[in-house]
Amino acid sequence: MKKILILMCLVMFSLTLVSAVPPFQTNTNTNNGIEIFYPQIEAVQYNTTLNPHFHISNKSNGVPLANTVADCYIHLYDKLGSHIYESEALAKDSNGWDYEDTILYGNFTEEGYLNSFYIWCNATALELGGEVKGSYEITGNGKSTPGDILILGFSIFLILILMFVTVFIVKAIGTIIEGNFDILDVAYAWGLYFGLFGAYQLAGIYLGNYQVMEWLRIFVTVLGFPMILVPVFAFLLSFFRGKKKQKKEDRGY
Repeated sequence: MKKILILMCLVMFSLTLVSAVPPFQTNTNTNNGIEIFYPQIEAVQYNTTLNPHFHISNKSNGVPLANTVADCYIHLYDKLGSHIYESEALAKDSNGWDYEDTILYGNFTEEGYLNSFYIWCNATALELGGEVKGSYEITGNGKSTPGDILILGFSIFLILILMFVTVFIVKAIGTIIEGNFDILDVAYAWGLYFGLFGAYQLAGIYLGNYQVMEWLRIFVTVLGFPMILVPVFAFLLSFFRGKKKQKKEDRGY
């Protein structure tokens, strides 16, 4: 009986040792395929040609793949999902690794909308493939649309500038007719115009809205002559008319 008990204890002890050893595992990683490394472009400048470059690697081990082992393609879609661009097999850069494409400016004319892109690669000999999807915005300055607070602040500033310009022009017409256009009126006109010009410059740097930029460009161009040169002529005219009037008064006319 003692021998049987001792034997049973040895068997149980040996089973415990076996179960305590971690089981051997083979590499069961099935994350095979091609990983595509592409420029993280969130916005494209309106009506501008794009020349993207990217390369690929083996997703399972991270080893870079030469650009001779696969064919890659780029597709672009508009805001409604319609197909607007489909490349042929991308050109292979002479460095042996990069792929490149030239997407003409005509594909980036729908400003202000989120479009989408799709890149896929296929290496038939390696039986590997890969794809990547994303979205981009078309803006006037090639930057993403700013936050709502910046847009609201800019809009209020622009509206105020245009209101003051309108009031000044109407008032200046009467002042010019009366011949009372003085140097302060010139300074006021210049201040309003350069405020509008500053808004135009800031819109190009921070706002990036193509329609707003076009309107501002029209305002800056059209108002340049009446807000810069006309006030100077009006001041000189009023000055000489005032001098002439003063001479008549001095002579008793």
